[in-house]
Amino acid sequence: MTRFKAFGIHSVTSLLVFLSVIGLLVLAWYPWPLFQLEGGWQGVRLVALVDLVLGPVLTLVVFKAGKPGLKLDMSLILLMQAGALIYGMWNLYDARPVLLVHADDHFQPLSRSLLNEWDPSGRVLERWEGLAPRRLRVQAPDDPVAFADLLTASADTPGKMFGLFERYQPLEESWPELLMDAVQIRDYVKRDPEWQKHLDSLLNEINRSVDELAFFPYVGRRKRVILGFDRETREIVGILDIPYDPAVIRFEIPRSHRSGLNR
Repeated sequence: MTRFKAFGIHSVTSLLVFLSVIGLLVLAWYPWPLFQLEGGWQGVRLVALVDLVLGPVLTLVVFKAGKPGLKLDMSLILLMQAGALIYGMWNLYDARPVLLVHADDHFQPLSRSLLNEWDPSGRVLERWEGLAPRRLRVQAPDDPVAFADLLTASADTPGKMFGLFERYQPLEESWPELLMDAVQIRDYVKRDPEWQKHLDSLLNEINRSVDELAFFPYVGRRKRVILGFDRETREIVGILDIPYDPAVIRFEIPRSHRSGLNR
């Protein structure tokens, strides 16, 4: 076998492994739009560099049929690749958004590492962790006094409202209540003509009317945007890449009803 044939075989095999990794990320660990919003590509750079570039190039350099010590050289290259792949995958696994939680007027992704920090007992992960992120809502009492007491009690809780694990509720069970707190997007985008253009562009791109969607702010590690959900299916169908201003959304934009944590 020539070194170029060995390089080709190594490159194709590495590409297949890399595509499998990307498939796992975009279909399970970081489903759209989390792969885009949470820096999925940045997370796979090390894997791509070692798996697609360094490994095959080293094979091209060191491979020579009949060379003494060739098996050892190739074994070391494969071990290096495997080590980099395991390291990169573990970091991606630990940083992946296990939960997408709504509280305090916005959605926030909670990573596995963050939940381990907030809940060392591991009970939250044991209950809610799955292959794909679970979408939850923090349910607050309707009574204003009880709600005020809850705010006070959560002040010292890691993550504040997002750390109230006992009040987590699956999104599908509280969707009607959550819809009442959707951003009145027509009013919000009036603050800037460019925002209106972004909204019009999004609606045209996904071929939806504004009344078919519910908009909620998203605060991630890397980006703050407003997500458009289909009101019927509860699926995220669009990203409105305009600034999220909590003060405006909470106090200036009228809501048809304000409930739960969004008082």
